[in-house]
Amino acid sequence: MTIHSSLRQATYRTLIAIVLVSIVLSACSGVDARKHEFLERGQTYYNNKNYDKARVELRNALQIDPKYVEARYLAGQVAEKRNDIREAAGQYQAAVDANPKYQPARAALARIYVIGGLQDKAGELCEEGLKDDPNNAALLTVRGALHAQRGQLDQAQADAELANKQKPNDEYTISLLASLYKQSNRLDKAVEVIEEGIKQSPNSVDLHIVLADLNAARQDYAGVEAQLQQVIQLEPKSIAHRARLAQFYLFRKDVDGAEKVWRQATTELPDQVEAKLALVNLLWTQRNEEVAVSEMEKMVSSEPRNSELKLAMAGYLQRQSKLDRAEQIYQEVIKKEDRDAKGLQARDQLATLYLRRDDVKLNDESRARNLIDEVLKENARDNDALVLRANVALKHGDAATAVTDLRSVLRDQPNSTPLMRALARAHLQNNDATLAEETLRNAVQTDPADVESRKLLSKLLLQNGKIEQARPFLEQLAAQNDKVDLEILDGLFKTQLSAKDFPAAQNTVDKTQQQYPQLATGWYYAALLAEAQKNRELARKQYEHALEVQPEIAEPLVALVRMDMVDKDSKGAMNRLNAVIAKHPDNAIAHNLRGELLLTDKKWEEAANAFRQTINLASAWPVAYRNLASTQLQQKQLSEAIATYETGVVKTSDMSLVVNLAMLQENAGKPDDAIKTYDRWLVQQPKSIPVANNLVMLLLNYHGDDKNSLERAAKLSDMLATSSDPSLLDTRGWYKYKRGDYQGAVNLLQQAAGGDNVSATVRYHLGMALLKTGNNVSARTNLQAAVSSGQSFFGIDEARSALNSITQSS
Repeated sequence: MTIHSSLRQATYRTLIAIVLVSIVLSACSGVDARKHEFLERGQTYYNNKNYDKARVELRNALQIDPKYVEARYLAGQVAEKRNDIREAAGQYQAAVDANPKYQPARAALARIYVIGGLQDKAGELCEEGLKDDPNNAALLTVRGALHAQRGQLDQAQADAELANKQKPNDEYTISLLASLYKQSNRLDKAVEVIEEGIKQSPNSVDLHIVLADLNAARQDYAGVEAQLQQVIQLEPKSIAHRARLAQFYLFRKDVDGAEKVWRQATTELPDQVEAKLALVNLLWTQRNEEVAVSEMEKMVSSEPRNSELKLAMAGYLQRQSKLDRAEQIYQEVIKKEDRDAKGLQARDQLATLYLRRDDVKLNDESRARNLIDEVLKENARDNDALVLRANVALKHGDAATAVTDLRSVLRDQPNSTPLMRALARAHLQNNDATLAEETLRNAVQTDPADVESRKLLSKLLLQNGKIEQARPFLEQLAAQNDKVDLEILDGLFKTQLSAKDFPAAQNTVDKTQQQYPQLATGWYYAALLAEAQKNRELARKQYEHALEVQPEIAEPLVALVRMDMVDKDSKGAMNRLNAVIAKHPDNAIAHNLRGELLLTDKKWEEAANAFRQTINLASAWPVAYRNLASTQLQQKQLSEAIATYETGVVKTSDMSLVVNLAMLQENAGKPDDAIKTYDRWLVQQPKSIPVANNLVMLLLNYHGDDKNSLERAAKLSDMLATSSDPSLLDTRGWYKYKRGDYQGAVNLLQQAAGGDNVSATVRYHLGMALLKTGNNVSARTNLQAAVSSGQSFFGIDEARSALNSITQSS
């Protein structure tokens, strides 16, 4: 009985286990089935070019299984179609991370890197993948494109041909191979490859476009027209395809043909405002303004309730500087739509018009501000209004407001690189280079092909002394086009010279001279390179040649005078400048250099006259006022120097002269005059961070016991709160010290002292705050560093006294 009972229990447990396993397997099977269904639906939507719905289905699949590589890969393809390159790269990378041997994602990610100029990353991905799969067509195609980008055409062609052999119907491979044949002047072979590809994929828009390009290269214009017509038939709703055909007709000087394209588009695509605008633009540029305006008026009158069309037409008129007519249309839309979406859009566009026109008599900026406020009252997240308010804020030095508004917009448009660049500029105006750099790095990561973001980032890295970090970005930019932007060449040359990579620098010199022979830049670089290699004779010749090419530029003349002075040939330097002035009497740079030479010889009056002449020739140049004031100060003409700075501020509106003037007034024992100087500037630029910072410090140092001054300092300190700049952290910390918040002061001042080359003032402030919190050991260290620095700073006597009191009490 016991045995039978045990058997029954064992059998029962076994049955339960079998049932549980079946349930688990069934559940797993159900989960797999669901994620596969989501993928299949996503693929169907992708094939039907419904990318938004495809994205939703793939998100559902990835919620079930984040490591579902096929879904990750397709999500990357969807993102590419939606022009979200950062998202695409992220999805491909996630697929590779989940399965390093999943070659389609690896190839797609490498292709993005090639397009973005990240050659090293692309190469690593390709080579790693080809180790496991040496005949993978997608990877071979990307490596071929990489070889082509590096000018290695034979290797590129070998890869493309092997890839085409492995996968003869791949569009990327076919396009690359045809491009390489074209570059090697084998047009017939290129056409043959494309035509064979079209047989395999007759509905491939890209291949038809490539064939049209090849037909154009061999002057088969009937063939070009036929292919572009075919493209329109394949994708009739695409404005871009019709634009390509219209542009072809214009190239053939067939304006009637181009007009026919756009008139047909307005008929076949009546809801496409872009087609109507394209027709108007064609008439404007190829017929005349009256015909275009007449056509525009017909369109608007035929659809009097179409506010979208009216806004588009007004925007077009605005771009053509027909601001009065555009303003009238915007006002009509505002009146009709009131506070609805189109009414708010009209307000945004009208505000843009006012800010562009910026007529003081018409009070345009004030009207723009009112419109922006109206929009934001209705919709606090209106992106266009926030960007406009940010631009106004930056104009008036209110970088903090601009940063806040641009960050809000980026939350809605996280992949907008123009917004990121604007935010980076706002951070720079807010004295926060670290955040500016971080923002630009995000922009580069978001869109590896975005040239402007790379240029700005490399420029910022150079300014911050991060030369080695800047060089790869500049090299990638330089490799992207045959003719390289001069700004890129300039940065690249500086990095190469700094690294003492003289052969690379010589290549950049040669390229600059070849591509910009009308400019002195290439010969100036050659001179700098010669100097770096200790070849002073060659350097002189190159500087001289640079001056012959462009006599009006400063750098070669400055360099030659510098070399004369190093050679202790001040007479030769003066003769050189006199000769330049005799030949070019309006050369302000030469007059200024002449004044500087006279200043070194202590010929005060002659130097002052030279600087006055410079000011007469270039009244908006701050350097001349600074040099004249310096000359006057060396003659102990304090009031004259102050007057020079005051004139300079009025004539140049240069903030550095404002700071120079205030510092001179403070050093002369007139801190209240310095405060007034800053006050006057803040009337013009109420959000100027550097001036606010200096003014707060003056108020704290000279009126720290005055309640009204402290209250004013508090308001100004709020402007500094968004920056991590050490000087601003120091000011905020010192304000907290003056208000008795000693621990708060320590927290900020320790941040200010966290970097290299900490100033004596920061050490003094930190030491005093630490002393108040009872940390005598650290207080002594900082006060000793301040006193022993050899720097003169406000409060040095208090620092010494505090240091003595610590020493005596220990």
